[in-house]
Amino acid sequence: MMRALSSVESERKPERRTDGLVLAVLLAGFAIGAFALGYMERALDADEYVTLEAVRQPLATMVQRADLLYPPLYFGALKLWTMIVGASVLSIRLFSLVFAVLALYLVYRCGVELFSRREALWATLLLAFSNFHLYYATEARMYSMVEAGGLIVTLAFFRALRSSGERARGRFIAAVAFLSLTHYFAWFFLLGQGLYFFLSAKRKMRGVPFWWAKGVLPFFGLSLGSFALVHRLYPQAWDNLRTLQDLGARSLSGVFYLLGAFHGMLPFPDTMRYGFLPWSLPFLAFGWKWARGRSASPTELVRRFAAEIKELAVTPSGYVLFTLIVPIVGLTFLSVVLFPLFLPRYLIYGLPIYYLLVSRCAVLATPSARRQLLLLLPALGWSLASALSYHLLRWFG
Repeated sequence: MMRALSSVESERKPERRTDGLVLAVLLAGFAIGAFALGYMERALDADEYVTLEAVRQPLATMVQRADLLYPPLYFGALKLWTMIVGASVLSIRLFSLVFAVLALYLVYRCGVELFSRREALWATLLLAFSNFHLYYATEARMYSMVEAGGLIVTLAFFRALRSSGERARGRFIAAVAFLSLTHYFAWFFLLGQGLYFFLSAKRKMRGVPFWWAKGVLPFFGLSLGSFALVHRLYPQAWDNLRTLQDLGARSLSGVFYLLGAFHGMLPFPDTMRYGFLPWSLPFLAFGWKWARGRSASPTELVRRFAAEIKELAVTPSGYVLFTLIVPIVGLTFLSVVLFPLFLPRYLIYGLPIYYLLVSRCAVLATPSARRQLLLLLPALGWSLASALSYHLLRWFG
């Protein structure tokens, strides 16, 4: 009996150590955000002025003057927040910081749900010191809320997938409503999730997965209506699409810009190309280990790689890939057709998902926690250097 208890206690020690590290990361993330709010306050930009003016209006006026290009959840929740803490610049930015810290906790929970505590810890650490994450953690817009919403949907999705209960599926529908009513472009994330779900259900012979569709389709008309409105406001939008060659070139440019933002290129856009070097180490290490363990000709390696990718599509790693690739492709096409610029903030829900992918590659490359940390240290250092340079320029500039 005593041996069994001591065995259980020894198994719990690593979990407690990991939980302590996660708590430290959460506190560090909140401290950095609070420091940025309190001591490095920047002037309101144009979008933040819209937010501030909206929440200072009476609730009835807010509804009458609602901007149909954005769903109402963020502004409604922020209005309730300001009724309690006031409608100052600091308070509306603090609302974003709350969701940014919540995203740190949620990426850890998603990492545990999809992979293990190790991936969860690394992804949380990367997100806590991401300059892209920190910037929108202190901006009075809905993007940190969108980031947290994508993780809430992911967590609710996998729990509903592994449970046959209606309660779990009800929570998934509520999570979808939360994300859909926060930002319309979150629909690309749900499309990636749906592609993974239908492939997974077909592969496991579970029949037609109606519960996912029933949870998501009621919000589809909302997004279609918003896109129709945008097209009405910009009737010349389709003229922006000249040729397939133009689409390909601008799409590739948009993808590189997105990954550069995820890697922490701000405030120096010209450094984007260098960010791939430190962030590529986990991918290169995993690829080297995979190829070294399969002594075969290059043709055979390609064939095996294609076969394993097919197997990977129905695993949690496949979910990560689908919810990254589908939004990137969808928003890139939309940005070429409708907008002159590719805006990475519209895909901020993919930021923690990308960090989960990086962390997964590091864990698959080596079982040693120290070596995993060594693989991730250059990426973490790049993020820290980017964040520090950005805030120092703001402070002294």
